Amino acid sequence: MTKNVDTDSICNRVERLIHEFEQSRDTDSTEIGRQFAQLQRIMADTRDNCPSIEGAKPMNRLKNRYKDVLPCKFK
Repeated sequence: MTKNVDTDSICNRVERLIHEFEQSRDTDSTEIGRQFAQLQRIMADTRDNCPSIEGAKPMNRLKNRYKDVLPCKFK
């Protein structure tokens, strides 16, 4: 079985990011920590533009694939 070179490089990068994250006491100083913080800021900034009222309704809860990810409607 041969591996795709791109798959190997992606796996190596993920392993490096996880190792860097686990070794650091300040997670904001790691690449993955910075990306996560940036994602949190973006989500906070777009929360008003992307309401998830319909996805949070009891009749739609069972339809949601993930508990912490709700569909939204852009204004």
